[in-house]
Amino acid sequence: MNRTIAPLTLVIALSASAFACDKPGATEEQKEMKANEQSAQARNSEQQSDLSAQAQADKKIAAAQTDFIKTRENYRHAKWLDLADLDKRIMDLQAKDLTATGKTRANIDAALPTIRSKREQFVSDMQAMDSLQGSAWDDAKANLDKEWDGLKSSVDNAR
Repeated sequence: MNRTIAPLTLVIALSASAFACDKPGATEEQKEMKANEQSAQARNSEQQSDLSAQAQADKKIAAAQTDFIKTRENYRHAKWLDLADLDKRIMDLQAKDLTATGKTRANIDAALPTIRSKREQFVSDMQAMDSLQGSAWDDAKANLDKEWDGLKSSVDNAR
């Protein structure tokens, strides 16, 4: 009987160990798959977050560019209108020069070449601003404002 008990015990022990233990490879594989899924979800979440941030940045950049274009166009429009008004005043000066005499005529004759030169420089610098962006545009605008003040003063002082 001992002979049958030993093999039977061995069979039962082996069977019990086979059923009692999950396959260690399967458990590890499930853990690995779960970790891979979590990693993939994290990457997808990061990518989604990156794409969302990039979209927000693109919107802000587009808005800033649109605002800059509007600002530049409004400035240019205002300056061209100011120049048209100043051109009328220059033509009035030229007409006055034809009828003026003495010191008035001498003052206008002396001022007109300077006024024309300053006007040409102003128009040239104004046209050059069309291609400028950012701080270069800000610097050019400040320079153009100074030129405008000088041109306007020259016309005012020529009377």
